[in-house]
Amino acid sequence: MKIWDILSKGKRNPGYRHLVIQAWGGYGKTTLLRHITYSYTSKTRNIGNAPDLIPVLLYLRQCQSKIMATADGQRIDLPSLIEKFHIPNLPKRKTLKLPPKWVKNQLQAGKMLVMLDGLDEVKEEWRDEVMEWIKKAIKDYDSCFFIITSRPSGYRKYARDSKLNSLFVKPLSESQQERFIRSWYLSIERHKSAAPNNPSVKQEADRQASNLVVQLQESPELSDLSKNPLLLNIIVKLHSYYSGEKLPKRRIDLYAEICRMQLGDRPMVKKIDMLLDREDGQKILQELALYMLQSNQPQINKKELLPQLNTYISNLGEAIAPKDFLQKIEEVSELLVKVDRYYEFAHLSFQGYLAAVEIKEKEQEYLLKENWDKSWWRETIILYTAQLKPAHFSQFVYKLLEGDTQEAGDLAYNCFREYPRQVDSDLISYILDVRCRQLEDYLKNQQWKEADGETWRVMLQTVGREEGDFLRVEDIENFPCEDLRKIDQLWVKYSNGKFGFSIMKQIYQYLDGTKSCGVGGRIALEMGKYTVYVRSAEEVNVVVEGSYTDSSEGEYLPLRRVPGDALSSLAQRLVDCNI
Repeated sequence: MKIWDILSKGKRNPGYRHLVIQAWGGYGKTTLLRHITYSYTSKTRNIGNAPDLIPVLLYLRQCQSKIMATADGQRIDLPSLIEKFHIPNLPKRKTLKLPPKWVKNQLQAGKMLVMLDGLDEVKEEWRDEVMEWIKKAIKDYDSCFFIITSRPSGYRKYARDSKLNSLFVKPLSESQQERFIRSWYLSIERHKSAAPNNPSVKQEADRQASNLVVQLQESPELSDLSKNPLLLNIIVKLHSYYSGEKLPKRRIDLYAEICRMQLGDRPMVKKIDMLLDREDGQKILQELALYMLQSNQPQINKKELLPQLNTYISNLGEAIAPKDFLQKIEEVSELLVKVDRYYEFAHLSFQGYLAAVEIKEKEQEYLLKENWDKSWWRETIILYTAQLKPAHFSQFVYKLLEGDTQEAGDLAYNCFREYPRQVDSDLISYILDVRCRQLEDYLKNQQWKEADGETWRVMLQTVGREEGDFLRVEDIENFPCEDLRKIDQLWVKYSNGKFGFSIMKQIYQYLDGTKSCGVGGRIALEMGKYTVYVRSAEEVNVVVEGSYTDSSEGEYLPLRRVPGDALSSLAQRLVDCNI
C-alpha cells in the first residue's frame, strides 16, 4: 500500500489521519516525508486521490529544545512552533507574507499535514515530554493529518497507550531490489556515455545488473541485507566501483568497504587531495562519531564541530585547517553531510559503525557496559560485538545478561543475530532463557492473555520485527526450531499440558492437515479472522476472535493473532521441527 492510498483513506476514516510510521535505520522514513513534502509542493502534484493538504515537515531532533517547557513551565504550542521556527527557515521566507493567525486557522480547518520526523532521535530524558506535546497537538487539531516517524525502539514505550495508527515500512521485495539495481545501472551507464541511447549502453547496464542480482540470489546473507534500501544502495555502489570482486556478506564489512571507497580509493582515482590519508581521515570521523554518541546528538553545528576537528587533527600531528578538512569530507566522501545549519553522518548507522570501531581500537569497552540500556547506544553495541572473536563475544554477552532483564536479553539476541561466527550453544540457550523470562513469569501466574501477548512479542523479535507488526509466511517457514520448542515447553509445563504449540500440532494432525488444507488452511478459509478454541485434540471448535475466556470454559492456543495464511505455515513448521 502506498502512502497516498493511506492518506486517501483518511478523508473518510479519521483513524488514518494520525499515523506513526516505524522502521529501523535505512528504510527511508525521512526520505518518505521529504517525498511527501516535495509531491505536495511541486507543480505536478502527483498525489493520487490523497486530500489536498499543506505539508509541514518538522525534524524533532532540531525542534525538541523548543518543545520542552521553559523554567516557568510555559510550553510552545504547535501553531507558534510552525510560525516562529518552521516558516522563517523556508526557502522563500522573505517574500512570504501571511495574515495573522493563518497557521492556526489552517490547523483548525484540518487543511495541514503535520509531519514530525525522528521521535527516536529525541533525547531519551526529553522523549516523554515531547510525546505528551505531540498527543496534545493531535488532540487540539484532530481534524488535521499527522505523521510521526520513529525507529521501533523510540516508540515502543508509547505503542500500547497511543491512539496513533501504527504502520511499518516493508522490506524491499526481490522484484523491487532488481528493479532498483537495473534502473541504477542504466542511469549510471547513460550518464557515462556520449551516446546514452545506443543499445550497447543498455546491454552493459543489464550485464552488470545481472551479475549483482545473481550474487544476491546465491548469498542468503547479502539477500537479507539488500532488503534494506540504504544497504542495497551501498551494495550497488560497491559492486559498481569494485567491478568483478565478490561483495562482503556482513553489514560491518559493507560499512568498512564504503569508508575505504569514499575516503581512499575513489578520491585517488579522481586525483583529489583529501589532505589526510584514508586511515587518518577515518580516525578523525571515528573520534567525532564517538563524541556525538556520548553527547547523544545526531547533529552538530559548525561552531561546535570545528574545534573538535581541530583537536583530532592536532592529535595526529597534522597542521591542516579544520574547515578545509571538513569541506573535503562533505564534498568528496559524503560520509558527513550538511543538513540546514547542522552536520550529521550520512546515516546514523554510519555513526554507530565508526563509534564502534573507535571503541574497539581504544579498548574502551567499559563505555558500552555503562550505556547498554540507552537506546541510542544499541547500534554501536551490536556493531562492536560483530568485530569480536568468539571467546570475547561470549564474555561480553554473558556480562550483558547479568542484568537478567528483558531489555538485556533482547539486546543480546540482536548481537547474536548480527554476529558472523559460530556461537557457543550454551550461550545461545542462555540468551533464549533470558528472553523468555517474562513469558515464564506470566505463565507461572496463569496470566494467559499476557503470556499470549508476550509469546507474540518474542516471536516477532526472533525474526527481526517489532511489536505491532505481524509474522509473514517466510518468517514462519524459517523460524528457529529451538525457539519454538522453548516456547512450547513453557506453555505445556505451566498449563499442565493443556496449551502450547504441540496442541496445535495435534489439531493439525486431527484435521488431516496439510499445508494447504489443514488447521491454518481449512479454518482460515472457512472462518476468516476466527481463532481455534480447543478442549482436547478430539474436540475442536472455532470462536470469534475477541476477549479471552476463563480457562474453566475451555482452552485456547497461544498466538491468536497469527494470520490465517501464516497459521498453516506454523502448523507445518511444528511438524518439521518435530514438536
